[in-house]
Amino acid sequence: MRFSEKLAKKRKENNLSQEQLADKLDVSRQSVSKWESGTSYPDMDKIIQLCKILNCSLDDLIDDDATGNKSINNKKDYNDYLKEFLDFITQTSNMFTSMTSKERWHCILEELIIFVIALLAHSILGDILDASFGQLIRLLPGDAYNIVNAILELIYDLAFLLISIITIVHLFKVRYLNYYVTVKDSSVKEKTIEEPIKENKVSNADHPKEKVIIRDPEHSSYHFLNILGQIIIFILKFIAGCIILMLATFFIMDVAGIAFIATLLSYGIIFLYVMLILLGILGLLYEFILVLYNLIVNRKNHALKTFITLIISIIMIGTGIGMASKEYLSFTPVEENTKEVQLDIPNNAFIYNDYKYIIDNNVNNLVITYTYSISDSTYYFECNDTYCILNHRNGYEFNLNDAFNYMMNMFKEKKMINGYTDSQIVTIKLSQANYDKIMANKAEYLK
Repeated sequence: MRFSEKLAKKRKENNLSQEQLADKLDVSRQSVSKWESGTSYPDMDKIIQLCKILNCSLDDLIDDDATGNKSINNKKDYNDYLKEFLDFITQTSNMFTSMTSKERWHCILEELIIFVIALLAHSILGDILDASFGQLIRLLPGDAYNIVNAILELIYDLAFLLISIITIVHLFKVRYLNYYVTVKDSSVKEKTIEEPIKENKVSNADHPKEKVIIRDPEHSSYHFLNILGQIIIFILKFIAGCIILMLATFFIMDVAGIAFIATLLSYGIIFLYVMLILLGILGLLYEFILVLYNLIVNRKNHALKTFITLIISIIMIGTGIGMASKEYLSFTPVEENTKEVQLDIPNNAFIYNDYKYIIDNNVNNLVITYTYSISDSTYYFECNDTYCILNHRNGYEFNLNDAFNYMMNMFKEKKMINGYTDSQIVTIKLSQANYDKIMANKAEYLK
Protein backbone atom coordinates (compact mmCIF):
# COMPACT_ATOMS: atom_id res chain seq x y z
CA MET A 1 0.00 0.00 0.00
CA ARG A 2 1.23 3.48 -0.83
CA PHE A 3 1.80 6.35 1.64
CA SER A 4 -1.12 8.35 0.21
CA GLU A 5 -3.52 5.43 0.79
CA LYS A 6 -2.19 4.74 4.29
CA LEU A 7 -2.47 8.39 5.31
CA ALA A 8 -6.11 8.64 4.21
CA LYS A 9 -6.94 5.38 5.98
CA LYS A 10 -5.23 6.34 9.25
CA ARG A 11 -6.83 9.79 9.21
CA LYS A 12 -10.29 8.27 8.89
CA GLU A 13 -9.55 5.73 11.62
CA ASN A 14 -8.74 8.64 13.92
CA ASN A 15 -11.93 10.48 12.94
CA LEU A 16 -10.09 13.48 11.53
CA SER A 17 -10.94 15.57 8.52
CA GLN A 18 -8.24 16.89 6.21
CA GLU A 19 -8.73 20.31 7.75
CA GLN A 20 -8.42 19.05 11.33
CA LEU A 21 -5.24 17.15 10.48
CA ALA A 22 -3.84 20.20 8.73
CA ASP A 23 -4.50 22.32 11.86
CA LYS A 24 -2.57 19.85 14.04
CA LEU A 25 0.37 19.86 11.60
CA ASP A 26 0.23 23.62 11.10
CA VAL A 27 -0.06 23.20 7.32
CA SER A 28 -2.76 24.05 4.80
CA ARG A 29 -5.59 21.63 4.02
CA GLN A 30 -4.37 21.78 0.44
CA SER A 31 -1.10 20.13 1.54
CA VAL A 32 -2.93 17.25 3.21
CA SER A 33 -5.12 16.84 0.13
CA LYS A 34 -2.03 16.63 -2.09
CA TRP A 35 -0.41 14.05 0.20
CA GLU A 36 -3.51 11.85 0.03
CA SER A 37 -3.84 12.23 -3.73
CA GLY A 38 -0.18 11.25 -4.18
CA THR A 39 0.83 14.46 -5.94
CA SER A 40 3.28 15.49 -3.21
CA TYR A 41 5.12 13.99 -0.23
CA PRO A 42 5.77 15.50 3.26
CA ASP A 43 9.23 15.90 4.69
CA MET A 44 10.49 13.63 7.45
CA ASP A 45 9.60 16.04 10.29
CA LYS A 46 5.97 16.12 9.16
CA ILE A 47 5.92 12.33 8.80
CA ILE A 48 7.11 11.97 12.42
CA GLN A 49 4.42 14.39 13.54
CA LEU A 50 1.86 12.39 11.56
CA CYS A 51 2.91 9.21 13.37
CA LYS A 52 2.31 10.91 16.74
CA ILE A 53 -1.02 12.43 15.75
CA LEU A 54 -2.32 9.24 14.11
CA ASN A 55 -0.95 6.94 16.85
CA CYS A 56 1.01 4.73 14.46
CA SER A 57 4.59 3.73 13.69
CA LEU A 58 6.71 4.95 10.80
CA ASP A 59 6.31 1.61 9.01
CA ASP A 60 2.53 2.05 9.19
CA LEU A 61 2.78 5.15 6.95
CA ILE A 62 5.77 4.64 4.64
CA ASP A 63 5.19 2.85 1.30
CA ASP A 64 5.33 -0.92 1.62
CA ASP A 65 7.78 -1.13 -1.28
CA ALA A 66 10.11 1.26 0.52
CA THR A 67 10.06 -0.66 3.82
CA GLY A 68 10.23 -4.09 2.25
CA ASN A 69 7.28 -5.24 4.35
CA LYS A 70 4.76 -5.58 1.55
CA SER A 71 4.15 -9.28 2.01
CA ILE A 72 4.10 -8.98 5.79
CA ASN A 73 1.73 -6.03 5.91
CA ASN A 74 -0.68 -7.62 3.47
CA LYS A 75 -0.84 -10.89 5.37
CA LYS A 76 -4.03 -11.20 7.40
CA ASP A 77 -5.34 -13.92 9.66
CA TYR A 78 -8.97 -14.78 10.34
CA ASN A 79 -9.10 -12.44 13.36
CA ASP A 80 -8.24 -9.54 11.04
CA TYR A 81 -11.00 -10.60 8.64
CA LEU A 82 -13.47 -10.83 11.53
CA LYS A 83 -12.45 -7.41 12.83
CA GLU A 84 -12.82 -5.91 9.37
CA PHE A 85 -16.25 -7.47 9.02
CA LEU A 86 -17.34 -6.07 12.39
CA ASP A 87 -15.96 -2.66 11.38
CA PHE A 88 -18.03 -2.90 8.22
CA ILE A 89 -21.16 -3.52 10.32
CA THR A 90 -20.29 -0.60 12.59
CA GLN A 91 -19.64 1.78 9.71
CA THR A 92 -22.88 0.74 8.06
CA SER A 93 -24.81 1.42 11.25
CA ASN A 94 -23.15 4.81 11.68
CA MET A 95 -23.82 5.68 8.05
CA PHE A 96 -27.56 4.92 8.30
CA THR A 97 -27.70 6.93 11.51
CA SER A 98 -26.20 9.98 9.82
CA MET A 99 -28.39 9.68 6.70
CA THR A 100 -31.62 11.50 6.14
CA SER A 101 -34.79 9.48 5.57
CA LYS A 102 -34.65 10.19 1.83
CA GLU A 103 -31.05 9.03 1.62
CA ARG A 104 -31.84 5.80 3.50
CA TRP A 105 -34.71 4.90 1.15
CA HIS A 106 -32.58 5.74 -1.88
CA CYS A 107 -29.85 3.39 -0.65
CA ILE A 108 -32.28 0.56 0.16
CA LEU A 109 -34.08 0.91 -3.19
CA GLU A 110 -30.81 0.79 -5.11
CA GLU A 111 -29.67 -2.34 -3.28
CA LEU A 112 -33.05 -3.99 -3.97
CA ILE A 113 -32.69 -3.22 -7.68
CA ILE A 114 -29.23 -4.83 -7.69
CA PHE A 115 -30.69 -7.87 -5.89
CA VAL A 116 -33.48 -8.22 -8.47
CA ILE A 117 -30.96 -7.96 -11.31
CA ALA A 118 -28.92 -10.71 -9.64
CA LEU A 119 -32.02 -12.95 -9.43
CA LEU A 120 -32.79 -12.39 -13.12
CA ALA A 121 -29.18 -13.15 -14.06
CA HIS A 122 -29.34 -16.33 -11.95
CA SER A 123 -32.48 -17.48 -13.75
CA ILE A 124 -31.28 -16.64 -17.28
CA LEU A 125 -27.82 -18.13 -16.81
CA GLY A 126 -29.36 -21.23 -15.21
CA ASP A 127 -31.59 -21.77 -18.26
CA ILE A 128 -28.61 -21.35 -20.61
CA LEU A 129 -26.50 -23.86 -18.66
CA ASP A 130 -29.40 -26.32 -18.49
CA ALA A 131 -29.97 -26.08 -22.23
CA SER A 132 -26.30 -26.70 -23.01
CA PHE A 133 -24.41 -28.50 -20.24
CA GLY A 134 -27.59 -30.13 -18.89
CA GLN A 135 -27.95 -32.14 -22.09
CA LEU A 136 -24.66 -33.89 -21.32
CA ILE A 137 -25.53 -35.09 -17.83
CA ARG A 138 -28.89 -36.38 -19.10
CA LEU A 139 -26.86 -39.12 -20.78
CA LEU A 140 -26.18 -40.57 -17.32
CA PRO A 141 -28.42 -43.35 -15.90
CA GLY A 142 -31.48 -42.29 -13.90
CA ASP A 143 -30.12 -42.41 -10.31
CA ALA A 144 -26.69 -41.07 -11.31
CA TYR A 145 -28.34 -38.22 -13.23
CA ASN A 146 -30.48 -37.22 -10.23
CA ILE A 147 -27.48 -37.19 -7.89
CA VAL A 148 -25.15 -35.32 -10.25
CA ASN A 149 -27.89 -32.85 -11.20
CA ALA A 150 -28.68 -32.11 -7.54
CA ILE A 151 -24.98 -31.57 -6.71
CA LEU A 152 -24.43 -29.27 -9.69
CA GLU A 153 -27.56 -27.26 -8.89
CA LEU A 154 -26.36 -26.82 -5.29
CA ILE A 155 -22.90 -25.73 -6.45
CA TYR A 156 -24.38 -23.31 -9.00
CA ASP A 157 -26.76 -21.75 -6.45
CA LEU A 158 -24.00 -21.44 -3.83
CA ALA A 159 -21.51 -19.91 -6.30
CA PHE A 160 -24.07 -17.42 -7.59
CA LEU A 161 -25.08 -16.50 -4.03
CA LEU A 162 -21.46 -15.75 -3.07
CA ILE A 163 -20.86 -13.77 -6.27
CA SER A 164 -24.04 -11.77 -5.64
CA ILE A 165 -23.03 -11.02 -2.04
CA ILE A 166 -19.58 -9.82 -3.10
CA THR A 167 -21.06 -7.67 -5.87
CA ILE A 168 -23.77 -6.12 -3.69
CA VAL A 169 -21.40 -5.43 -0.77
CA HIS A 170 -18.73 -3.95 -3.02
CA LEU A 171 -21.20 -1.67 -4.82
CA PHE A 172 -22.66 -0.68 -1.46
CA LYS A 173 -19.17 0.21 -0.23
CA VAL A 174 -18.29 2.19 -3.35
CA ARG A 175 -21.65 3.91 -3.75
CA TYR A 176 -22.41 4.71 -0.09
CA LEU A 177 -20.15 3.54 2.71
CA ASN A 178 -17.00 5.20 1.38
CA TYR A 179 -19.03 8.33 0.76
CA TYR A 180 -20.30 8.63 4.33
CA VAL A 181 -17.33 8.76 6.71
CA THR A 182 -18.55 10.66 9.77
CA VAL A 183 -16.04 12.75 11.71
CA LYS A 184 -16.84 13.27 15.38
CA ASP A 185 -16.72 16.92 16.42
CA SER A 186 -18.90 18.44 19.13
CA SER A 187 -18.82 21.84 17.42
CA VAL A 188 -20.37 20.48 14.23
CA LYS A 189 -23.94 21.63 13.53
CA GLU A 190 -24.50 20.21 10.04
CA LYS A 191 -22.89 17.89 7.53
CA THR A 192 -21.44 18.69 4.14
CA ILE A 193 -19.24 17.13 1.48
CA GLU A 194 -15.55 17.90 1.63
CA GLU A 195 -14.76 18.95 -1.94
CA PRO A 196 -11.33 18.38 -3.52
CA ILE A 197 -9.08 21.43 -3.30
CA LYS A 198 -8.13 23.19 -6.49
CA GLU A 199 -4.59 24.42 -6.94
CA ASN A 200 -5.28 28.13 -6.36
CA LYS A 201 -7.92 27.73 -3.69
CA VAL A 202 -6.98 29.04 -0.24
CA SER A 203 -8.27 26.90 2.58
CA ASN A 204 -7.73 26.45 6.28
CA ALA A 205 -8.68 29.96 7.36
CA ASP A 206 -11.76 30.24 5.14
CA HIS A 207 -13.50 27.03 6.18
CA PRO A 208 -15.27 26.55 9.53
CA LYS A 209 -15.27 23.19 11.26
CA GLU A 210 -17.99 20.99 9.88
CA LYS A 211 -19.06 17.35 9.84
CA VAL A 212 -17.28 15.97 6.80
CA ILE A 213 -18.30 13.29 4.30
CA ILE A 214 -15.33 11.90 2.41
CA ARG A 215 -15.27 9.69 -0.69
CA ASP A 216 -12.50 7.11 -0.85
CA PRO A 217 -10.79 7.58 -4.26
CA GLU A 218 -9.48 4.01 -4.33
CA HIS A 219 -12.87 2.21 -4.05
CA SER A 220 -11.05 -0.82 -2.68
CA SER A 221 -12.85 -3.97 -1.59
CA TYR A 222 -12.92 -5.26 1.95
CA HIS A 223 -10.38 -7.96 2.69
CA PHE A 224 -12.97 -10.20 4.33
CA LEU A 225 -14.59 -10.48 0.89
CA ASN A 226 -11.41 -12.24 -0.25
CA ILE A 227 -12.52 -15.32 1.68
CA LEU A 228 -15.77 -15.44 -0.29
CA GLY A 229 -13.78 -14.90 -3.47
CA GLN A 230 -11.51 -17.82 -2.63
CA ILE A 231 -14.56 -20.00 -1.98
CA ILE A 232 -15.99 -19.04 -5.38
CA ILE A 233 -12.68 -19.85 -7.08
CA PHE A 234 -12.62 -23.23 -5.33
CA ILE A 235 -16.18 -23.97 -6.44
CA LEU A 236 -15.41 -22.98 -10.02
CA LYS A 237 -12.33 -25.19 -10.02
CA PHE A 238 -14.37 -28.06 -8.56
CA ILE A 239 -16.94 -27.64 -11.35
CA ALA A 240 -14.11 -27.56 -13.89
CA GLY A 241 -12.76 -30.79 -12.39
CA CYS A 242 -16.16 -32.48 -12.69
CA ILE A 243 -16.42 -31.35 -16.32
CA ILE A 244 -12.92 -32.71 -16.96
CA LEU A 245 -13.97 -36.13 -15.60
CA MET A 246 -17.02 -36.14 -17.87
CA LEU A 247 -15.01 -35.02 -20.90
CA ALA A 248 -12.34 -37.60 -20.09
CA THR A 249 -15.04 -40.30 -20.18
CA PHE A 250 -16.18 -39.09 -23.59
CA PHE A 251 -12.51 -38.95 -24.67
CA ILE A 252 -12.00 -42.62 -23.77
CA MET A 253 -15.26 -43.57 -25.48
CA ASP A 254 -14.17 -41.62 -28.57
CA VAL A 255 -10.81 -43.43 -28.67
CA ALA A 256 -12.63 -46.78 -28.35
CA GLY A 257 -14.98 -45.72 -31.16
CA ILE A 258 -12.04 -44.82 -33.42
CA ALA A 259 -10.43 -48.21 -32.74
CA PHE A 260 -13.70 -49.98 -33.52
CA ILE A 261 -14.37 -48.00 -36.71
CA ALA A 262 -10.81 -48.79 -37.86
CA THR A 263 -11.79 -52.49 -38.00
CA LEU A 264 -14.71 -51.66 -40.32
CA LEU A 265 -12.77 -49.76 -42.99
CA SER A 266 -12.89 -52.80 -45.28
CA TYR A 267 -16.71 -52.58 -45.40
CA GLY A 268 -16.79 -49.19 -47.06
CA ILE A 269 -15.19 -45.77 -47.35
CA ILE A 270 -18.04 -44.26 -45.33
CA PHE A 271 -16.34 -45.59 -42.20
CA LEU A 272 -13.22 -43.59 -43.09
CA TYR A 273 -15.33 -40.42 -43.01
CA VAL A 274 -16.87 -41.50 -39.69
CA MET A 275 -13.35 -41.95 -38.32
CA LEU A 276 -12.49 -38.44 -39.52
CA ILE A 277 -15.47 -37.10 -37.53
CA LEU A 278 -14.39 -38.97 -34.40
CA LEU A 279 -10.82 -37.68 -34.75
CA GLY A 280 -12.15 -34.11 -34.95
CA ILE A 281 -14.25 -34.67 -31.83
CA LEU A 282 -11.16 -36.12 -30.13
CA GLY A 283 -9.25 -32.90 -30.86
CA LEU A 284 -12.06 -30.77 -29.41
CA LEU A 285 -12.26 -32.88 -26.27
CA TYR A 286 -8.49 -32.71 -25.80
CA GLU A 287 -8.43 -28.92 -26.03
CA PHE A 288 -11.40 -28.48 -23.71
CA ILE A 289 -9.78 -30.77 -21.14
CA LEU A 290 -6.44 -28.93 -21.48
CA VAL A 291 -8.02 -25.48 -21.08
CA LEU A 292 -9.95 -26.55 -17.97
CA TYR A 293 -6.86 -28.24 -16.50
CA ASN A 294 -4.79 -25.08 -17.00
CA LEU A 295 -7.58 -23.13 -15.30
CA ILE A 296 -7.41 -25.41 -12.27
CA VAL A 297 -3.59 -25.31 -11.93
CA ASN A 298 -3.42 -21.58 -12.81
CA ARG A 299 -1.31 -22.22 -15.90
CA LYS A 300 -1.48 -20.00 -18.97
CA ASN A 301 -3.16 -21.37 -22.09
CA HIS A 302 -1.45 -21.08 -25.47
CA ALA A 303 -4.18 -19.17 -27.26
CA LEU A 304 -2.76 -19.58 -30.78
CA LYS A 305 -2.17 -23.31 -30.39
CA THR A 306 -5.64 -23.80 -28.93
CA PHE A 307 -7.25 -21.76 -31.70
CA ILE A 308 -5.44 -23.71 -34.46
CA THR A 309 -6.38 -27.06 -32.91
CA LEU A 310 -10.04 -26.05 -32.60
CA ILE A 311 -10.17 -24.84 -36.21
CA ILE A 312 -8.56 -28.05 -37.51
CA SER A 313 -10.93 -30.19 -35.41
CA ILE A 314 -13.99 -28.30 -36.64
CA ILE A 315 -12.80 -28.63 -40.25
CA MET A 316 -12.31 -32.38 -39.78
CA ILE A 317 -15.79 -32.78 -38.28
CA GLY A 318 -17.45 -30.71 -40.99
CA THR A 319 -15.58 -32.50 -43.79
CA GLY A 320 -16.36 -35.91 -42.31
CA ILE A 321 -20.06 -35.14 -41.94
CA GLY A 322 -20.28 -33.78 -45.47
CA MET A 323 -18.44 -36.68 -47.12
CA ALA A 324 -20.25 -39.33 -45.04
CA SER A 325 -23.62 -37.80 -45.93
CA LYS A 326 -22.71 -37.73 -49.63
CA GLU A 327 -21.58 -41.36 -49.50
CA TYR A 328 -24.71 -42.51 -47.70
CA LEU A 329 -26.97 -40.74 -50.22
CA SER A 330 -25.28 -42.79 -52.95
CA PHE A 331 -26.54 -46.02 -51.37
CA THR A 332 -29.18 -47.96 -53.33
CA PRO A 333 -32.54 -48.27 -51.56
CA VAL A 334 -33.70 -51.88 -51.34
CA GLU A 335 -37.02 -53.39 -50.36
CA GLU A 336 -37.38 -55.32 -47.15
CA ASN A 337 -37.92 -59.07 -47.27
CA THR A 338 -41.57 -59.90 -47.98
CA LYS A 339 -43.30 -63.11 -46.92
CA GLU A 340 -46.83 -64.55 -46.96
CA VAL A 341 -48.37 -66.95 -44.44
CA GLN A 342 -51.84 -68.59 -44.30
CA LEU A 343 -53.71 -69.30 -41.04
CA ASP A 344 -56.95 -71.12 -40.23
CA ILE A 345 -59.44 -68.85 -38.48
CA PRO A 346 -60.98 -70.16 -35.20
CA ASN A 347 -64.65 -69.28 -34.54
CA ASN A 348 -63.81 -67.03 -31.57
CA ALA A 349 -60.83 -65.31 -33.27
CA PHE A 350 -60.25 -61.58 -33.59
CA ILE A 351 -57.39 -59.23 -34.47
CA TYR A 352 -56.73 -56.53 -31.89
CA ASN A 353 -54.68 -54.06 -33.99
CA ASP A 354 -55.97 -52.25 -37.06
CA TYR A 355 -54.42 -53.40 -40.33
CA LYS A 356 -55.13 -53.02 -44.03
CA TYR A 357 -57.72 -55.67 -44.92
CA ILE A 358 -58.31 -57.03 -48.41
CA ILE A 359 -61.67 -58.75 -48.95
CA ASP A 360 -61.41 -61.82 -51.23
CA ASN A 361 -64.31 -64.28 -51.07
CA ASN A 362 -62.18 -66.89 -52.85
CA VAL A 363 -59.99 -67.15 -49.75
CA ASN A 364 -61.19 -69.63 -47.11
CA ASN A 365 -58.61 -68.76 -44.44
CA LEU A 366 -56.44 -65.80 -43.32
CA VAL A 367 -53.58 -64.71 -45.63
CA ILE A 368 -51.02 -62.41 -43.95
CA THR A 369 -48.44 -60.54 -46.02
CA TYR A 370 -45.60 -59.07 -43.92
CA THR A 371 -42.07 -57.66 -44.29
CA TYR A 372 -38.94 -58.15 -42.19
CA SER A 373 -35.30 -57.11 -42.39
CA ILE A 374 -33.22 -59.38 -40.18
CA SER A 375 -35.36 -61.60 -37.99
CA ASP A 376 -38.23 -63.57 -39.57
CA SER A 377 -41.43 -64.17 -37.57
CA THR A 378 -44.12 -66.80 -37.09
CA TYR A 379 -47.77 -65.64 -36.90
CA TYR A 380 -50.41 -67.63 -34.99
CA PHE A 381 -53.66 -67.32 -33.01
CA GLU A 382 -53.11 -67.42 -29.25
CA CYS A 383 -56.26 -68.89 -27.67
CA ASN A 384 -57.74 -69.04 -24.19
CA ASP A 385 -61.12 -70.27 -22.95
CA THR A 386 -62.94 -67.31 -24.52
CA TYR A 387 -61.07 -65.81 -27.47
CA CYS A 388 -58.16 -66.32 -29.91
CA ILE A 389 -55.97 -63.27 -30.59
CA LEU A 390 -53.54 -62.89 -33.51
CA ASN A 391 -49.96 -62.85 -32.24
CA HIS A 392 -46.43 -63.51 -33.50
CA ARG A 393 -42.96 -64.51 -32.34
CA ASN A 394 -39.53 -64.52 -33.91
CA GLY A 395 -38.99 -67.43 -36.22
CA TYR A 396 -35.54 -67.90 -34.69
CA GLU A 397 -33.74 -66.35 -31.73
CA PHE A 398 -32.32 -62.94 -32.58
CA ASN A 399 -28.53 -63.16 -32.88
CA LEU A 400 -26.45 -60.00 -32.53
CA ASN A 401 -23.68 -61.42 -34.66
CA ASP A 402 -26.14 -62.21 -37.47
CA ALA A 403 -27.59 -58.71 -37.28
CA PHE A 404 -24.10 -57.15 -37.34
CA ASN A 405 -23.05 -59.23 -40.36
CA TYR A 406 -26.30 -58.37 -42.13
CA MET A 407 -25.77 -54.63 -41.65
CA MET A 408 -22.08 -54.76 -42.64
CA ASN A 409 -22.92 -56.61 -45.83
CA MET A 410 -25.48 -53.92 -46.62
CA PHE A 411 -22.77 -51.27 -46.19
CA LYS A 412 -20.35 -53.26 -48.30
CA GLU A 413 -22.90 -53.56 -51.11
CA LYS A 414 -23.84 -49.87 -50.65
CA LYS A 415 -27.48 -50.70 -49.98
CA MET A 416 -29.83 -49.30 -47.39
CA ILE A 417 -33.14 -50.29 -45.85
CA ASN A 418 -35.38 -47.88 -43.96
CA GLY A 419 -34.37 -49.22 -40.58
CA TYR A 420 -33.64 -52.72 -39.38
CA THR A 421 -37.01 -53.57 -37.85
CA ASP A 422 -38.95 -56.59 -36.68
CA SER A 423 -41.65 -58.02 -38.95
CA GLN A 424 -44.43 -55.65 -40.01
CA ILE A 425 -47.84 -56.75 -41.35
CA VAL A 426 -48.61 -55.11 -44.68
CA THR A 427 -52.02 -56.61 -45.55
CA ILE A 428 -54.45 -59.25 -44.31
CA LYS A 429 -56.56 -60.99 -46.96
CA LEU A 430 -59.78 -62.80 -45.99
CA SER A 431 -63.40 -63.38 -47.06
CA GLN A 432 -66.24 -61.02 -46.17
CA ALA A 433 -67.80 -63.61 -43.85
CA ASN A 434 -64.55 -64.12 -41.93
CA TYR A 435 -64.00 -60.34 -41.75
CA ASP A 436 -67.47 -59.81 -40.24
CA LYS A 437 -66.88 -62.59 -37.75
CA ILE A 438 -63.52 -61.18 -36.63
CA MET A 439 -64.92 -57.65 -36.27
CA ALA A 440 -67.90 -58.95 -34.25
CA ASN A 441 -65.59 -60.89 -31.91
CA LYS A 442 -63.42 -57.79 -31.46
CA ALA A 443 -66.43 -55.61 -30.63
CA GLU A 444 -67.63 -58.17 -28.09
CA TYR A 445 -64.11 -58.33 -26.55
CA LEU A 446 -63.87 -54.55 -26.20
CA LYS A 447 -67.20 -54.18 -24.39
